[in-house]
Amino acid sequence: LFQTGRLCYFHLDDWAYLNEFQHVVGIVSVFPNMNGTRVAFIDDRSCAYIYNPVIEELIELPDFSPSAVRILWDMEEQVNPVLIAFDDARLMVYRYFIHGRLLNYFGVKTNTEVPVTSVSQCASVSPRNASFKDHKPFTLRSGQCRAVGVTRLPHGNIPLALVSGELCMLSSTGRLIHQPLATHTFRLYSHSVIQGTTSAEAVAQSNEASGIDSSDPAATAAHSERKSGSARKRSAKREQAVLDLNKLGTSELQAHFDQAMRAGCFEDAWVFADRLENQRLWSQLGMASLRVMQFDIAIRAFRRSNHPGLVLAVQRIQGIEDEFLLSGYVAMLLKEFDQAQELFLASSRPTAALEVCGTWNKIVIVMKWVLCRLGVW
Repeated sequence: LFQTGRLCYFHLDDWAYLNEFQHVVGIVSVFPNMNGTRVAFIDDRSCAYIYNPVIEELIELPDFSPSAVRILWDMEEQVNPVLIAFDDARLMVYRYFIHGRLLNYFGVKTNTEVPVTSVSQCASVSPRNASFKDHKPFTLRSGQCRAVGVTRLPHGNIPLALVSGELCMLSSTGRLIHQPLATHTFRLYSHSVIQGTTSAEAVAQSNEASGIDSSDPAATAAHSERKSGSARKRSAKREQAVLDLNKLGTSELQAHFDQAMRAGCFEDAWVFADRLENQRLWSQLGMASLRVMQFDIAIRAFRRSNHPGLVLAVQRIQGIEDEFLLSGYVAMLLKEFDQAQELFLASSRPTAALEVCGTWNKIVIVMKWVLCRLGVW
């Protein structure tokens, strides 16, 4: 099946095919994620793709090295996972954003047309020429997976697993080696802080569930005595990480912030922005989070950048279920008005496109299109 380019999802209990995808060339190897919901594969042309069987979405991994032979998914990050593709000498790091695909598809300048042939939809879809009503369901994507950077692979070491940006390798002597990716060195400072904050929130919820009054020092202390040794270790690591952060200068904090933004690690970028206290950085973080529809981080960042209007706007749109309509409003907030108009026209409420029309001539054109779609014109 691989030589013919046929990729199949098979359900063992029902003993039936769930999904079939026909690639344009033969497939050399496949690498599913932990849940099996997406699969990365390398084809005969030494190109790599990510396939989503639910919506028949295909994404090309940019700048993929022809010498790469394997792909690993991050085992911990499931929402917007990290992938690495590697050969004997180096590995390429990628960030795959699951949400915001329509914005990436229509808005990112680095989009490329990828030839796709699907069993259920044989015709290739061109993002430049096809009309919006022909785009549902989408079977073609690019720009949703970003190349983060390159990490040198120590000679003789074999990558086994990737967990939160930390690579586990088997050395030539048979020892297991843990090493952070060169693209994720900021995690040395931010990871323990984030984990400590999460643990503190979990403890507070546990206290509340147990009926412990957090304002009572004696009760809180008694409950803390019952904490496990691992919890104490996490707390100590967080305290040490905070001390290490305090030793960093402004230029070092800025460098780590930029690296976290390039890696798409917005929670980590928050840690460094919190110490830099620069409104421009908060705005940058908010807009980047908004583009990939991480609304919680975007709202928090816009609050810190003193943009109450953006906070209210994001809060109002984050519950919209229509993907095209939601993406249209996000494009408006990103000031990509032409893209917003096209997304609105493809949504369940095409009249929203009138909100971004700048001239009367444009309004007339959009109104004619809307009326034709509604069957009135």
